Amino acid sequence: MTFAPPKDVYNTVYFIMMLHGIGVLLPWNMLTTIAPSYYIDYKLTNYYENGTISYQPSVAKDFFSYLGIFAQFPNFLLNFINLFLRIKGDLTKRVLWSIFVLGGGIVFTIVFIYIDTSSWIIAFFWMSMGSFFVINGASGMYQNSIYGIAAVLPMEFTNSVILGNNICGTFIAVINIVTIAGSNDPKVAATAYFVVSLAVIVICFFSIPLLKKLEFYRYYDNLSKTSIQNKNGDEEDVKISLSVYLEVFKKGWQQMINVFLVFFVTLTIYPTILSDIVPAKYHDNDWTFFISKKYFSAITCFLFFNFFASAGNMIAGYIPMKYKRLTSIPIIIRLLFIPFFIFCNFRPDRRTWDVVFVNEWWYIIGNIIMAFTSGYFSSLSMMYAPQTVDPSKSHIAGMMAAFFLISGICAGVGFTFFVTYFTESLGPLKPLTS
Repeated sequence: MTFAPPKDVYNTVYFIMMLHGIGVLLPWNMLTTIAPSYYIDYKLTNYYENGTISYQPSVAKDFFSYLGIFAQFPNFLLNFINLFLRIKGDLTKRVLWSIFVLGGGIVFTIVFIYIDTSSWIIAFFWMSMGSFFVINGASGMYQNSIYGIAAVLPMEFTNSVILGNNICGTFIAVINIVTIAGSNDPKVAATAYFVVSLAVIVICFFSIPLLKKLEFYRYYDNLSKTSIQNKNGDEEDVKISLSVYLEVFKKGWQQMINVFLVFFVTLTIYPTILSDIVPAKYHDNDWTFFISKKYFSAITCFLFFNFFASAGNMIAGYIPMKYKRLTSIPIIIRLLFIPFFIFCNFRPDRRTWDVVFVNEWWYIIGNIIMAFTSGYFSSLSMMYAPQTVDPSKSHIAGMMAAFFLISGICAGVGFTFFVTYFTESLGPLKPLTS
């Protein structure tokens, strides 16, 4: 006898999954958005009384690249470990433990806001990188497990997680603009950022027991379990073996590679390249762009990227591509965004190549298109991946897709070191400043 699936009353499960989409990327978005004002210009720089820089180590100038490595490598590592852990019981326990560690890391970060580290900047830098390692390692297991949970639900719930990822970025970008306008004290801004982050993480923690009580979630969770019952009607655990992963990859490889490429391109460009692109007239005495220098990066880089990526996520839920196999074509074409943004007005004082796209509108329009396609194609690829296999293996496909997502992020972040070297060292020109 077949029963109709229950309804997601008030879209409660959808919004809980979206909430966790916000939660898994909240630490990353907080760190990347606050880095210029708090870490680079405040914690990692000393000033003379007249406001000029007295000391700024080289690690401050390449902070985003270091942040990417120390944040995303543990994310990658924990995703990999979580992927091959024996799938027994529900994934919500892993989520709860991950959130607990994540919360502890955020508390540690808040404490150091009010400790004077000006006399031990390098030590503080490496201590911060250590905390980023722990925070994002927990976030990696959290993210992988959430995608595994979402994969047993209808495909729009995977998209709700991705939508939450980009809503998170938009939310943080708005907070950034508000704090820039409301306070010049980086400690106040940092406190607001990380307290909000901690509050959201706490809400995510307590939403898990609620999720497990909802009939809609229990129905699909049980459906995935009954699809792997043995002949006697007893539930069997999914056997973790190489053959299982090869089978899943053989069926879903195209969408998994798509996920990798989308995030490789996006994380190569955002935020490392975008945050260092400036208008044609970028010096204080000749700044003419209608967005002031104070807000330029906050709006054109962080807000625009996250807003239009969210728009792409939402559109993907309503207007998917008719032919799934054709998604690879525009995703491969997106690789051209990397040289495009490098030859915008990126690090004009330190570059050794001529700027091809001098006008700032090239960068702004390019960012909008890049962000929208990032959101759109990441959603489609993540939604399509679990559909390529049987329901009994959909959670494995979802977790594998999440692993390829993190792999793409790590590869993109690592590639930023080459982008910096290419831009500042391999060209025929002499940089204006060293």
